[in-house]
Amino acid sequence: MKRCVIITLAANVLFGLIPVYWKFLDGVSTSYILGQRILWSVPFTLLIVALSGNLPLLKAAVKDRRALGLTALAGVVITGNWYLYIWAVNAGMVMETSMAYFIAPLIVFLLSITFFREKASSNEIIAVCLAAAGILIYTVWMGIVPIVSLGLAVSFSVYGALKKAAGLEPAVSLTLEMTVVLPFALVFLAFTSFGPQGALFGLSVTELILLVGTGVISALPLWLYSFGVKGLPFSLVGFLQYVWPTTSLVLSVAAFHEPLSLPKLVCFLFIWTGLAFFSVPKLLAGRRPRHLRSASKAWFFPD
Repeated sequence: MKRCVIITLAANVLFGLIPVYWKFLDGVSTSYILGQRILWSVPFTLLIVALSGNLPLLKAAVKDRRALGLTALAGVVITGNWYLYIWAVNAGMVMETSMAYFIAPLIVFLLSITFFREKASSNEIIAVCLAAAGILIYTVWMGIVPIVSLGLAVSFSVYGALKKAAGLEPAVSLTLEMTVVLPFALVFLAFTSFGPQGALFGLSVTELILLVGTGVISALPLWLYSFGVKGLPFSLVGFLQYVWPTTSLVLSVAAFHEPLSLPKLVCFLFIWTGLAFFSVPKLLAGRRPRHLRSASKAWFFPD
């Protein structure tokens, strides 16, 4: 179990550090980075599927019309999420992305009781109300809605709901998602990469290497995460997922020098308090004897 904790922790730290990678590509347009990320994600996720012995699952998924349809929709949603995330990081809004992934588990919970008819405890309802209060206070105080944070949180949560409904292994699902949107990415890259003002010819060697590496940074944390969570109770998995936005938050302040204003701090405090109500009982439940545990609601996988 200790090994699985370390692997899952490493995966979440890597997810939290991804903004550093996008900062090295801040001279490249967000659309072009996204197109390249989709292109190179396909071979790397296929490699992971092959190495993990899940090629039969991939073949079976292709024949399942329902799963394929849900996965195609998930591919569209995660493409939008990736675009907004890359844009936000290179626009100096890493803190907003951190807030998004603190909010996401609570939106996942709302989706779980709305669409999957799961029961809600009083602690979970309090958690959602506290997070909503924090966002409302921030909106009134600043006079603006945190659109980036909410957009990322909602799109990522909907993506997770679609993945749950499809019921596929995470790497298999991501491979299919990227394969579905790949033709659109290839058309876009074909039109924008070549010609007198083609984006490809304006890139440095370092940027070219980094663009190819976008496939690795998409696939490697996912593979580590998928491998690690197999040996852990989901209550602990859900708790460890907060390492991701915490890492990004520390990064935004310490490395990127983004200001943590009082309205943002108050909003974070409300969200963190809500997450404590939401997560601590689940973590404690995970330590009870197996026959006393309730079913976990942690069903979204970070890609």
